[in-house]
Amino acid sequence: MKPGSQFETYLLSQEPIELPRRIRLGKWMSQASVKVEQVAIKKSYHTKSTHLLNLADLVELPNTFGSLYNILPTRLLKMASWQESLAGYKLTLPKEEKNESLFLPESVFIWRVQR
Repeated sequence: MKPGSQFETYLLSQEPIELPRRIRLGKWMSQASVKVEQVAIKKSYHTKSTHLLNLADLVELPNTFGSLYNILPTRLLKMASWQESLAGYKLTLPKEEKNESLFLPESVFIWRVQR
């Protein structure tokens, strides 16, 4: 990772979660700062996702996609679309006072139930 690189990820939780202000990422365990924003989320069904998706996380492969990035150890897809609607989540992002929305398939999230 180059200095100044920015990445986005999403964490879904029914309860508030405290995350550290800094984490380590990558092969050389570079430090990264963590910025947390709350977003509106709604269960939804869609046929397209514009966000980068890890190919290994998808239960159903898309029929088409706009870009494929070989970032070892995985591949990332962008602008994926499916013929059938997939279950997932529509996120409304608070970006500069205009509400942008984003769809993420349910299969890209790791489910962990606390007991």
